[in-house]
Amino acid sequence: MPSITKVKLEIPKTQTAWAVLYCRGLALFIFQGFLILMMHAISGWQTPRGDFPLGFRLDPMHGVFHLVTGIIATYIGFGPPSEKAAVRFTQGFGIIYLLLAVFGTFTKFHFGLELGFSENAIHWILGGYSALIGFGPGIVATMRGKTTPERNTL
Repeated sequence: MPSITKVKLEIPKTQTAWAVLYCRGLALFIFQGFLILMMHAISGWQTPRGDFPLGFRLDPMHGVFHLVTGIIATYIGFGPPSEKAAVRFTQGFGIIYLLLAVFGTFTKFHFGLELGFSENAIHWILGGYSALIGFGPGIVATMRGKTTPERNTL
């Protein structure tokens, strides 16, 4: 009979560890982006988003964006890039998603994407959390008067 190995889950304690965990979580975007594109390919590219299941009611361009983002995040989270790459990714991702949230909420300019209330809400949450991981420790260090912030401790 095979033995069961216990996995010990720990809360990340450094900015880098949070950034890597965030990138690994975004690996799910590959699955979502692929399914969105496959559903549009099978049912037609002009199929209304409302015909798809909840969580997949996105336009094809949004599917491509999620697929590409997921691939990059997976490479950074599970691959060989340096740990700084994960922090830089969360910073960039946070900026892009907060821009999408601002433009999607307050303007009609959506960068070619069809953004509704639910998409904007998710962009606010994911963008804010990503920006907090990417920029939070540096901002706190600056507020404390450190000239060289230690970005690896939260």
